[in-house]
Amino acid sequence: MQKRHAWRGMVLGLALATPAMAEDPEDITTGEIYSQTISGISSCLNWEIIGICLWLRCTITGCSIETSERIQHYAPDAVISAYHETGENPWVEIRQALGSAQESAGESLLDGDAFIGGGGQQARDAERDHARQIRFKESDVIGHPVQEIMDYIDVPYICPGDAQAEAFEPYMQSASSTMAWRYGLPEMFYTESIKEGEREIGDWDDWTWGAVYPRSGWVSQPEDAKAGAIVAQRAGDITTREDQDGHVYEPLPTGDVVHVDGYRVWEPPELVERDEDTGMFQMHLPTDTGDCEVFGEDDREEEEGWADDKTNLHGDYTWSLWRPYSCCEIEGQVYLGTIGL
Repeated sequence: MQKRHAWRGMVLGLALATPAMAEDPEDITTGEIYSQTISGISSCLNWEIIGICLWLRCTITGCSIETSERIQHYAPDAVISAYHETGENPWVEIRQALGSAQESAGESLLDGDAFIGGGGQQARDAERDHARQIRFKESDVIGHPVQEIMDYIDVPYICPGDAQAEAFEPYMQSASSTMAWRYGLPEMFYTESIKEGEREIGDWDDWTWGAVYPRSGWVSQPEDAKAGAIVAQRAGDITTREDQDGHVYEPLPTGDVVHVDGYRVWEPPELVERDEDTGMFQMHLPTDTGDCEVFGEDDREEEEGWADDKTNLHGDYTWSLWRPYSCCEIEGQVYLGTIGL
């Protein structure tokens, strides 16, 4: 626990030392992520009362049935970056804290050209050979900085922050999963990878941005912003599931029921493509969209496609992942169930 607090303190210190605006507009700072996330609350929070929790409370004088409102809302659990050069996360403070370690970790696993300028250089070579269809991106999943204040404030009708992701916690760094992320092993042999139309980010077989599997950094997609979105979806898919073969990561809070600060809290489900009930994305870089969405819209007949105003010439992208939490205040010793509204 002391090590975790020390890590969070280091990144927070870097955030305080970094100017509010990054010098390079293709970078983004903790302050910018924080402010953009707060401004997106009206679109992303989706607060609602979804039911009534029933509790059995017993005292020495007898037992009674008590009730409490069950609420649901989305919370920014993580920041997911998709970027083209190992160690070059566009989130400034995370790049300063983790970039060198990511490069060193990769170099210890692979030699020379297989690694860096591994990802970026391989991607550039492949793009020339395949008319820019094949792209490679690294991805990091980092606990959202907003959670730093959620741990310490008690907001009425908001599920407690202690049940959510840890601020600045590195849940996944793709550079640590060399065989899985660069070579698609073992997932390239999974049914989801082999069977056409499985786990598509779109509506197969009318249209698709690309497939979730194999969950590697290689993407066949002519539009770079969509390639970044596919990689972000894959990273979110991995970190919201346990025991994913080949991947080095720590799972985000998923699927459990926990009691925290006097609340019974239902953690979010596993992230599923095009299902907003499992999670939504808010873009920060290169464009602050100010709202949440799921990937995979059909933009074939649109005059301006989804990626037209979201493409970063540097090939780097950052999103917040908002996930649905549900909770009710504990009003008795035994939880009897929920009556849905």
